[in-house]
Amino acid sequence: VSEKTVRYVVSDAEDTEALVRDSWQEGALLLDTDADVVATTLLMAPNWAESVDDYANMGYWMEDYLEEDEEPIFEGALSTAVFHPDWTFDGVGDKDPVHFEKRSPYPTVSLLRKQEMGRKVTEHFERTGGSLSQKIQEENTETLAKAGWDKLSKMLAP
Repeated sequence: VSEKTVRYVVSDAEDTEALVRDSWQEGALLLDTDADVVATTLLMAPNWAESVDDYANMGYWMEDYLEEDEEPIFEGALSTAVFHPDWTFDGVGDKDPVHFEKRSPYPTVSLLRKQEMGRKVTEHFERTGGSLSQKIQEENTETLAKAGWDKLSKMLAP
């Protein structure tokens, strides 16, 4: 995805209901806009007032909803990922840099076109015979480990 096709939006949402509503509005706009103009959207919520657990639960709910076979709003065309400044993975050490894989300066919802993701996954598999998501995860883990906890913490410090 070219930097020129990323839409950055700031939401004033403070809770789950408002952020889901803003996410669905942005999802509709994303899918109604040519991919050469807007390929993906990053929706930031600096006023989010609920806990990181509430945020994670909202993200899981959004992912599950969008994966339903008969999802009526976007008809299976949209995918999402969420990021939060305090994100942690279960079963990982407190200061493991891998936590930064899902961290951002503000709670952020990433909205992606499934068709574009599917195309990239297929292209990668045809080229390499391997899994693109596994490759991305391995590269992220390696890059974050090289950077280290201290450097990454400073980069996201307010």
